[in-house]
Amino acid sequence: MFKSRNILYVIFTSAIFIAGCKKDIPLIPPGEEIFHQPEGFPLMEFPEGNEYTKARWELGKALFYDPILSKSGKISCGSCHKTEFAFGDNVPLSFGDENQAGTSNSPTLTNIGYHPYFTRAGGVPTLEMQVLVPIQEHNEFNNNILFIADALKK
Repeated sequence: MFKSRNILYVIFTSAIFIAGCKKDIPLIPPGEEIFHQPEGFPLMEFPEGNEYTKARWELGKALFYDPILSKSGKISCGSCHKTEFAFGDNVPLSFGDENQAGTSNSPTLTNIGYHPYFTRAGGVPTLEMQVLVPIQEHNEFNNNILFIADALKK
């Protein structure tokens, strides 16, 4: 059971921030299986075992907009990281699950794969680890990755 949760965790955390697009506008043309590097950008590094695939991108996109990640099942990542604000928010404090008052606004996710550290304090070293922060924060998703794994299995 631990191994299957570990695998789900890796897939979940690796895919969620690859989402980066509006639900109805695909960034990758149908049938393309590889990540296309935008001209003028440095190569995007993907952790070993978490390389880009179209399937991971599609899973990340689906999870990004799925409210199952929040304890109440009412908010998703896309609730605060809004496409119209460069995947950020336009309010001083973003509200979390059950309208919990936030402690900051949602920062942009634009080009997040190039960041050397994560969270405003910079205390999280990888994007894969950062995904756990809003999930576990009481005033954000107020949930637990193990409960989410069980809910996703259902």
